[in-house]
Amino acid sequence: MRISIALMVSLSFASPTPALSSEIRVEGKVDSVSIYRDRASVKRVADVETTVGAHTIVFENLPSGLYDSSVRVSARTGATVIIKGARVSSVELSESANPEEAALTGKIEKLNREIKKLDYKITARKEQLKFVEKIAGSDGKKASSSPPLYRPTVADLNKLLDMIYGRSVEAGAGVLDAQTEQESMKKELDRLTRELNKLKSQSRKSLKSVAVDFVSAGPAKGVFTLEYTTPGAYWEPVYTARTEDSDDVRVGYSAMIHQRTGEDWGNVKVALSTANPLLSPSLPDIEPWIIGAYSPMREQKTKKGDMALMAPQSMAAPAPAKEEEARTDTAEVASSGAYAFFQAPGRHTIKSGADKTRIPVVELTFKPETTYVTIPKISPYIYMRSKFVNNSDYPLLAGEAQTFVGDSLTGASQLKPAAPGQEVKLDFGADEGMKVERKLIKKERADKGIVQKRISVHYVYEIKLENFKKTERVVELKDQLPLPQNEEVRVEDVVAEPKFDKRDERNILTWDVTLKPGEKKKFRLEFTVSSPEDFYLYGLD
Repeated sequence: MRISIALMVSLSFASPTPALSSEIRVEGKVDSVSIYRDRASVKRVADVETTVGAHTIVFENLPSGLYDSSVRVSARTGATVIIKGARVSSVELSESANPEEAALTGKIEKLNREIKKLDYKITARKEQLKFVEKIAGSDGKKASSSPPLYRPTVADLNKLLDMIYGRSVEAGAGVLDAQTEQESMKKELDRLTRELNKLKSQSRKSLKSVAVDFVSAGPAKGVFTLEYTTPGAYWEPVYTARTEDSDDVRVGYSAMIHQRTGEDWGNVKVALSTANPLLSPSLPDIEPWIIGAYSPMREQKTKKGDMALMAPQSMAAPAPAKEEEARTDTAEVASSGAYAFFQAPGRHTIKSGADKTRIPVVELTFKPETTYVTIPKISPYIYMRSKFVNNSDYPLLAGEAQTFVGDSLTGASQLKPAAPGQEVKLDFGADEGMKVERKLIKKERADKGIVQKRISVHYVYEIKLENFKKTERVVELKDQLPLPQNEEVRVEDVVAEPKFDKRDERNILTWDVTLKPGEKKKFRLEFTVSSPEDFYLYGLD
C-alpha cells in the first residue's frame, strides 16, 4: 500500500511536539535527483520497520538550503499507514562534520610541527657556523696583545684548519638541506591550506532534519520516501556535432552539471528538465502606458503656484511593472514554449563542490541542407554550414557545440536555441578541400570636372575559387560594394563578371557558384568611387 501526501510544513523550534511512542532516526539514501536550470529536486529513501501504533521517523543530515515548503513524504508498506504531518528543524554545527576536513587539518598540523623542527635545526646549524668562524678568527675582532700561552705547531695548525673547513662545510650544507626541505614543506602546506579553505567554504555550517509523524495499523516493513527541493544545482547543455561532408548531422546532447547543494549524490538516477522554476508561472498584468509631456515655452509662462503643470508626466510610470517586464523578456527558455524532461541512462555520482560533471542525454540525427559559404574579404577560407529543422521532441537550448567532420575536430560553434520545428544553423569550420583568393589588381585615381572638380578612384578586384574535392560543391560567395553615407559620394560604373545573383540594401553581393571536381573559377568586380575634391573619404582600401 502506498500513502503519499504533500505536506504544508511549519517550523517549530520553541515548543517541540511531545515525543511519540517510537522515534526512528535515519539519514536515508539519495536515490534520484531532478535537476532544473536553477535548483534540484531530491528523493531520499529509507527502509523502515514499524510496529503497531504511533511513530516518528526523523530524516537527518539534510542540506540547510532545502525549501521547507517543498517537503513531501510518501510511504510504501505492508500495512495501513496514516501520515499525520511533518516538522522541519535546523541544527547548527559547532564544527565541521566533514571527515576530509579533519584529515586535512591533521596533515596541516603535522606539517607545521615538521617545519618548526626544521627552524630549530637551521638555527642550530647557523650557530655552529658562527662558532666555527669565530674559532677561525673571522669575527673581525682584534687579536690579543698578550703573548700566547701555547704556540701551536704546523701540524696542529693543519689539523685545526681541516677541522674548521670540515665543520664549516657540514654546517653550511646542513643549513641548505634544511632550508630546501622546509621550502618543499611550505609549498605542500600552502596546497593543503588552499584545499582546506575550499572545503570549509563548501562545508555545511548547519543541517536540517525532517520529522514525520505517522500511525501504523500493524507491524510491517516498508520504504519511506522524502522529497524536497534545494538550491545550489543547475545544468547547461553542451553538444558534439558530427557530419561527413553532406551526410547526416549527428548531435550528441549532453548536460554539464554544477552541484553545490552541500550533499553528495552517490549512484543516483538523474533527470534533467529544461523548465526554469525561477520564472514566475503567472503572467504579469499589463499596466497603463503613460505618455508624459514637457514644454519649455509653457514653463516660462507658468506661475510659481502652478508648478504641477510643468512636471514631466513620464516620471509617473510605476517602477514595479518595468521590473516584471524585464524579467519576463530575458527568460529565453520559457519564451520557447516547450519544456523537456530527460531521464539520463544509468546511475551517476555527483559530489557537492566537485568539478563539473558531464552526463550524456540523447543522440539526435538530422537531415541537413549542407552549404559552403565564403567571404574572402573577411577570411581566406571556405566554411561548411549545415541547416536543418529540429524534428526531435526536445528543445535545443543555447550552448557550445564541438564540431567534427569525420574524426577531425574543426572547432567550437555556438548553437542557438531552437524549439521542435525550428530551423538550426550550425557551422562546421573551414573546408581545406577548397580554396579561395581575393586580390586588388588595380586602383587608379582620376580628376574630373572643370567648374566643380571631383576625384574618382577606380577599383578592380579578382576572386579565384577552386574545388579540390572529388565531388561537386555549391558555394555561396559574398563580397561587397562601398555604401556611401553622403549623397555627394557615389559608387558608379559597377561591373561584375560573372554577374552576381543578389545585391541587397547594404550593397552585399552574393554569387551562387557550382564547382565541379577540380574546377577553378574567376570573378572580377569593378567599381568607381567619386566625391567632391574637398571631401576626405575613409574606409576604402
